[in-house]
Amino acid sequence: IEGAADALVVAGRAEVALTEGRFCEPAGERLRDYLAALKQLDPTHEAIERLTKKMPEAALATGKKHLAEERFYDAGQAFRCILALAPETKGVTELLAQAMIGEGKIMRAMKAWDE
Repeated sequence: IEGAADALVVAGRAEVALTEGRFCEPAGERLRDYLAALKQLDPTHEAIERLTKKMPEAALATGKKHLAEERFYDAGQAFRCILALAPETKGVTELLAQAMIGEGKIMRAMKAWDE
């Protein structure tokens, strides 16, 4: 029963991490870590499959929002996370490319400003 209680707590924390957009960062408080811990506590827990399926869509939404706000670095981080956890997700490489191009433009503008 103690393991089940712990699994419930970890599943709850994983759900909160998903809702808050903590997919791959920060270490120790991210969905990725909670899912790994949950797999160790209870490999058949229903939350594992459910949250694993929800993650790509949630992270895509977060990344697209960052892209629209021209927060290219944050968008890139979200898309890289999807590639790490769910590489089969359609369209993510194109979105990552957009984020990297946007980030590159900002870096070039900063360099030109410094010169």
